[in-house]
Amino acid sequence: MKITKTAIAVAISSAFLFGCDFDVGSENNSTDGGGDNGGGGLPPVENAQNYVQIQDSSVADTGILRIKTSESKSETVVDNIPVGFLTVDLTYQDNTAINGENAAANAYIQLHTTAGSSNAHLRGEIALGEGNVKYRDNSSSLVETGGTYTPGEELKVKVSWTEDEFSFSIGDDTYGPYAATSSDPVELISLKVGDSKTKADLELIADNLKIYSGTEAENELIFEDDFDNYGVGDELTNSRYNRAIDVMVLGNGEDNGGDNGGITPPPGDVTDNFDSYTVGTQIDVASPVYQLKNVDGVLNTAVISDDFAKSGTNSLRIEDGADSSTNNNKGIVGRDFAAGAANSGSVSTSVYIPTDGYVKASYIFLGTNNDSSSSGRFTEVVFTSSEIKYRDISGNQQSLASYSKDTWVDVTITWAGDDVTVNIDGNDYPTFKAENAGGSPTAMALYNGDNGSKGTYTYFDDLHSDLF
Repeated sequence: MKITKTAIAVAISSAFLFGCDFDVGSENNSTDGGGDNGGGGLPPVENAQNYVQIQDSSVADTGILRIKTSESKSETVVDNIPVGFLTVDLTYQDNTAINGENAAANAYIQLHTTAGSSNAHLRGEIALGEGNVKYRDNSSSLVETGGTYTPGEELKVKVSWTEDEFSFSIGDDTYGPYAATSSDPVELISLKVGDSKTKADLELIADNLKIYSGTEAENELIFEDDFDNYGVGDELTNSRYNRAIDVMVLGNGEDNGGDNGGITPPPGDVTDNFDSYTVGTQIDVASPVYQLKNVDGVLNTAVISDDFAKSGTNSLRIEDGADSSTNNNKGIVGRDFAAGAANSGSVSTSVYIPTDGYVKASYIFLGTNNDSSSSGRFTEVVFTSSEIKYRDISGNQQSLASYSKDTWVDVTITWAGDDVTVNIDGNDYPTFKAENAGGSPTAMALYNGDNGSKGTYTYFDDLHSDLF
């Protein structure tokens, strides 16, 4: 389980800014690759699951991580790339806890040629900012594509270039091709945040960077970095990168980290494992303790299933089969706490998201209603396409961890007052403040999909709380 993004990134960044025992390392650039702790931070560990954070916390500088293919320390097998493509996982997200200055700052992917690193020598540039996707045209202007992204969500990005144009995709959305500013071969590839006039209150999280020389049909992988060979806190000043400013490696140290060696603790008492019900029965018919909303049994369903089970033979299968053309929208399964509002407590369940069943996210909701209404939302855990997220105090989704489809994921949400902790597969993640829109929770709800799409289905098992 890979720790990701906001909660860890901001917490560790705060520690580095305001005092800790890590050695921030030398400013020298050497020809050594990652893994020797030359860029400061903790020593590298085996089975690390890391990523890199890029900030713009200085007015004088801009946060940047740059590869120069012609440098021997880059360990690429080519000096430049006339035709090629790259892939990278990016999350552009809030960082007000560190800077809190420029909410309009952009994040960039830049492809500069052998001619230089100014805008005039770009093969192509992509910009993300304020939820909008932009590119730089060959007159050096940033142009809106009409595309959007959700801040805080991980983006699967691919950028391709030929001798005279470039194109890119973000998830399933494609852009271009656009005319290149320079037709010289690509030599500098940069991930960048902000500008040299302000600090940015956003940060760019990057992982799984791969650079290829050649076309889709015939290519060679010439650079790859998942940042797992560095220690947490490494600033990459002594690495394969040409330039690393305001950069830090973060992560959880070990795969399925924690003291349990990656083994999920055995479950305790389970309130409902759904094994005592008849397969195919709608859940509120099987047990009246569950309340349903927008479940018609035809488009939207919530039934006992033996397709998959975490324990025993059965689980609860919820499907969003309705879209904006119907009146039911997404289906919701709720369950009230026996004694009403709870100032403290915990709810746990196991979640299985099949690859074929993912269209939109799945949710575990706590609030003052059992129908997942945002007006009463205390907090919520969200399974997006590859990440598990939580709702912060402002109601925004922030990243906790990555997960794999087609496998069971154990989730426990624990709260005391408005302090919330989420445990995923036996690993506690840093405590955060609840949204607390309606006060202490009185119920939980499980649901998936949205009001505009259909086809999402999810399995839940081993639902438990002492509050039921």
